[in-house]
Amino acid sequence: MGSSERAGNKGVPSTPRDGSAVEIVGLSYSCIKGLSVISTYPYQTVGSGNDTISLQDWATKIKLNFEDYFWIGSKYGSRVEPHAELVNCTKMYKDSVRSGNLFTDYQLRPNFPIALAVAPDLVVAEHGWSALKTVLARLLGPLGLATLDPEDWAYRGDYDNSNQSDDPNVAHGANYHQGPEWVWPVGFFLRALVRIGARLGEAQLAEAKEIVFRVISKHYEHLEKSTWLGLPELTNRKGSFCRDSNPIQAWSHATLLDTLYDIE
Repeated sequence: MGSSERAGNKGVPSTPRDGSAVEIVGLSYSCIKGLSVISTYPYQTVGSGNDTISLQDWATKIKLNFEDYFWIGSKYGSRVEPHAELVNCTKMYKDSVRSGNLFTDYQLRPNFPIALAVAPDLVVAEHGWSALKTVLARLLGPLGLATLDPEDWAYRGDYDNSNQSDDPNVAHGANYHQGPEWVWPVGFFLRALVRIGARLGEAQLAEAKEIVFRVISKHYEHLEKSTWLGLPELTNRKGSFCRDSNPIQAWSHATLLDTLYDIE
């Protein structure tokens, strides 16, 4: 995948996420915070000597800094390390912080809803709601979420692992995470909508649930027609068929089931 001698991308990471990845920060915060309130958990501090910190303080430190580093509310960028010249989309959370290429921090991708789903208290609720609406408008396809904003210069929405061209952007499927629409992130996106909506009030929660059922109805339609009786790994742009996608994948179903459990 994405390793073609002819195209010159052999051994070159197609989409390196070598910064602080937004969903990893959210998942870490959720785990650390959860462990900190379990009185029987024996390891309430980490580190040694002057570098010792309690789990509770660690979680608090993440929460106090998350918005400042990740939220892009305007064309001026984030409050810390803004890099206004790299902003191409606002009302979103960065994909990462301090990536090697730097500009990739500012690409709109479907990863930050994972953080909002597992740790909705990590963000300002109004910011989270706006960011999720950005995903709804720009990334959501018939079944999946585009792995990169279609308006991004690097977007390549059709995955073909057999591509033997000399274009390093797509050769041998180098664009696996550069636009094809993955199904599993949809569940996290919908869960985030419900959880952030609940923080804002009954009107937003009702709207979130309406979006959930509208989106999931498309998956139900697919299930009724699927010869595999399941949901695929991904689709190409705008929900078009991808021959190199697994036609039925467990996590595509699992995250949507989690959504239904959340609103049960």
